[in-house]
Amino acid sequence: MPDAVPCNHCGTPFTPYSDRGTVQRFCSDRCRYAARVDTRFTPTGTTLTATCVECGQDFTYESATKPQTICSNRCARTRKAARARVRRARQTSNRQPSQPW
Repeated sequence: MPDAVPCNHCGTPFTPYSDRGTVQRFCSDRCRYAARVDTRFTPTGTTLTATCVECGQDFTYESATKPQTICSNRCARTRKAARARVRRARQTSNRQPSQPW
C-alpha cells in the first residue's frame, strides 16, 4: 500500500490509489475541480511574469483576458514582419508556373 501523500490543492495527506496507470493527485473531486479552476483563471490585475517568444527576455505584465507572449511593441513588429515573410514565401512557392500558350 503506498504511503500517504499531500493533496496537490489543499495539502491534506491522503492514501492515493492507482487506476489505469495514473496516480491520484487530489484527495477529492472537490479539490480536483478547485485546482482546475485555479489554474484556468487568473484574476484581472494580477502581476504575472512571462518570457518573450521573440527576444527571450523576461517581463512582467498585469493579467487581462489572455496571457501576453510579447514584451514590447518592437518585438511585436519584428514578429509580425517575420510571419509576413514566411507567409509570402509560402505563397510564392505554391504558385503554378505560367502557361506558355
